[in-house]
Amino acid sequence: MVQLAESTELSQGFISRIETGRDLPSVMTLYRLAEALGCSPAALMPSPAAENGFRLVRSGDALSIAERSTRDFNVTLLGRAGPDDHLEAYIYEFERRTAEWWPYRQESLFYVLAGKVLVEFADGDTVLLSAGDSLHFNHAVPSRFTAPDGPARMLGCHGPPMARHDLEQWAARAAK
Repeated sequence: MVQLAESTELSQGFISRIETGRDLPSVMTLYRLAEALGCSPAALMPSPAAENGFRLVRSGDALSIAERSTRDFNVTLLGRAGPDDHLEAYIYEFERRTAEWWPYRQESLFYVLAGKVLVEFADGDTVLLSAGDSLHFNHAVPSRFTAPDGPARMLGCHGPPMARHDLEQWAARAAK
């Protein structure tokens, strides 16, 4: 637990409260813990039982996590994959901008269900998506999302995280 606390920059007490179910981690904290433990974020969440080779999550039974730093970013895990599966699917709902640059490299597909979503990349590229648009890419650079016209809702499907980006390095590049 000491090593996990050091590598995630979280307190041992907070990690203990997460482990015992007395506290829920934010989305970014969940990713930090998964990276430190060498697993996917979904592997740290409750999993529905597999029956007949599939996992079913009924409406209202999906696990939802709010990003505490903004209180306007909510992520719902649509179903945890099994130990041999690599695809994870989430619903992202947000009012404005996501709290932080997404620091993980992974293959992703986003599909906008409602509203408009501006995808910003740390290298300066941007893509504006409207309801019905999709964007498939490898997170070669950090990214973040903005809902420029109010609330937005999108589906995100992700492969396993590879490694965190060096965000300080990207910030220095972006400042030039």
